[in-house]
Amino acid sequence: MSGIDLSCNNFSGKIPLGIGNLSNMHSLNLSHNCLLGPIPKTFGNLKQIESMDLSNNFLSGNIPQELVCLYTLEVFSVVNNNLSGEVPSGAQFGGFIESSYEGNPHLSGTQLRKSCRSGKSSGSTNLLDHGEDDGFMDMTAFYASLTTTFLVVLLGLVTVLLSCSDLRRELPTTLVDDKEDDEVKDEKSNFSSDDVIKEDLDQIMTQMRLKESVVNDSN
Repeated sequence: MSGIDLSCNNFSGKIPLGIGNLSNMHSLNLSHNCLLGPIPKTFGNLKQIESMDLSNNFLSGNIPQELVCLYTLEVFSVVNNNLSGEVPSGAQFGGFIESSYEGNPHLSGTQLRKSCRSGKSSGSTNLLDHGEDDGFMDMTAFYASLTTTFLVVLLGLVTVLLSCSDLRRELPTTLVDDKEDDEVKDEKSNFSSDDVIKEDLDQIMTQMRLKESVVNDSN
């Protein structure tokens, strides 16, 4: 038997144990389904298997230690499942890259960058880094807000100073205009008073001439 490809079929439930009895199978692809439960230990009987893809399911539990005996296995993927525990070590499992196990946060082992313990400490470090990033972002927002407020206040002060400067320029002109108006009024007032006095003098002179004429006529 060459291989079985049952990928992308939306299969659900546990993987049948009988698949492990197909000892002449060279490849097995059960990826992109909804399979549950553990990886069957009977897969250790697939002595001629070269490729096994169990990725993108909901498999849980450990990766069976029996798979270490699959010396012909060259391609192995359990990406995006819920597997946990130690990844088998030794034989061909020492050569599988970390990407073969991605999406299983509870897996650990020498093939992975983090062990269970270092994963916890790394998680704490990530939380601290995240907190520091949040603090940095908060300080950045604070300084940005402070700068904006300062610029607004500065702009307001400049506007007020410019308004005062314009008012000072207009004020002397207004005073001069008012002074000129007062001088014109005074001149008109003086002119009117002189005219009245002149008219009164003319009337008095006229009356005196009339009286003098009457006296001369009587003599």
